[in-house]
Formats: sequence, C-alpha cells, structure tokens
Amino acid sequence: MKFFDIANIFINCLIALGTIAVAILAIWGDWVKAKIYGPKLSLVLKNPEGSILSSAAKECGDVILNQEITPQNQMILAQKITKSVFA
Repeated sequence: MKFFDIANIFINCLIALGTIAVAILAIWGDWVKAKIYGPKLSLVLKNPEGSILSSAAKECGDVILNQEITPQNQMILAQKITKSVFA
C-alpha cells in the first residue's frame, strides 16, 4: 500500500466518525447541552417562614411601615389583599 492509500483510508475513517458524531448529536443534542451547560441559577429564601411585604399593604390602603406586624394584623391584611386581587 502506498502512502496515499493509507491517508485516504484514514481520512475516510475520520469522515465516518464525524458523520456518526453528527447523528448522535442530532438525536441527543439537547441532553448533551444540558449536561455540559446545565442550569446555573440558584435561589435562596431570605426568610423561609415568609413575611408580608409593605408594598402589598400599600396597595390595599394600609400603611404598616413603622408598625410591628402581629399575627392578627397579618390575617386582616391577607384578607384585604385576597379581596383586592380577586375582586
């Protein structure tokens, strides 16, 4: 065998492998991208128990910025917010 025959076989093998790689990526490309570039977003709760936001209270006409929020006030405010959202 001459050098050109060996080079031709080698090039044809590379073309065959490339064709197979393209076929595999066409079928499982989304999975491969997800594994390589997976999601980077991570969220952390500031307060796992939650709290009522003052902006929600302002929308209902209440000002609670300088008040301590008691469980009773939370219940009243939650009812007002629910009524305003579903009204």
